[in-house]
Amino acid sequence: MLFVPSKNILDLALAYGVPRRKVYLCGLPVREGFWRSGRATVAARKDMQVRLGLKAAERPEIVLLMGGGEGFGRIADVAIAIGHRLAHLGFGQLVVVCGRNEQVRKTLLGHAWPKQGGQGEIFTPQILGFVANIQDYMTAADCLVTKAGPGSIAEAMIKGLPCLLTSFVPGQEEGNVKYITENDAGAFVQDDQPEQVADQLAAWLSDPELMISMSRNAQGLARPRAALDIAQMISECIFTQDG
Repeated sequence: MLFVPSKNILDLALAYGVPRRKVYLCGLPVREGFWRSGRATVAARKDMQVRLGLKAAERPEIVLLMGGGEGFGRIADVAIAIGHRLAHLGFGQLVVVCGRNEQVRKTLLGHAWPKQGGQGEIFTPQILGFVANIQDYMTAADCLVTKAGPGSIAEAMIKGLPCLLTSFVPGQEEGNVKYITENDAGAFVQDDQPEQVADQLAAWLSDPELMISMSRNAQGLARPRAALDIAQMISECIFTQDG
C-alpha cells in the first residue's frame, strides 16, 4: 500500500510503475487539531482573535509568520519588513512564531517598531516562541507566511489560509511551491527579499476579494481526514489478512 498526498504524486507513482490498485490518494496526515476542514465563521474567528490577545478584525488583516518548530529561515528580516509595511498601511496585525529560535525572538522583542500610519499607537506584533496550539492561531489568521514545508502547507489548506512561501529545501520541497502557486492558493517570494515579501502581503490585504478567492482555493486542496483514512485502510487490510 502506498499512500500519497496529492494527485501529482499519484501520477508520479504510476509513471514509475506502481500498480494503481496499490496507490491511495489520501492527503498528508496532520495532527488532531486539523481533522476538521473549512474556514471558521467570522464570529468564531473574531472570538479566537480576542482569546489570543489580538484585536477582532473586521476585514482580512491578520498575518501569521512562522518558520517551523526550529524557526528556520530569515524570520527576523521578513517579520521586520512586514511589520513596518503594515504600520505604514495603517491596518493589519502580525503574529510571529519563532519556534525554538530564541535569538530571533529576542531580536524581534527588542526591535523599535514604528507608529501606525506614522502617528498614534506603536505597531506591536505578537512575538512568540514555540506554540502547541498552532491550530488556534491558524483559525485566527487570514494568511500564512512560511517556508514550503508540507506539514504547514497541509494545515494551512485545511484552515483555508492563503500561503506566501518564502523558502524551500531544494528537491525535497520545491514541488510544494508549484502546488500552491499553480492552484492559486498563494505565492512565492524568496525570503532574501523581505521588502518584496511585505509588498506582496500588502497587495493581498488591500484586496479582500482576492483573499477570499485564495482562501476558497486553499480549502479545495484540504484533506483533513488523511490520518484517519490511512489508519482505517491499514486496519482493514490487517484484519482482512488475519481473517
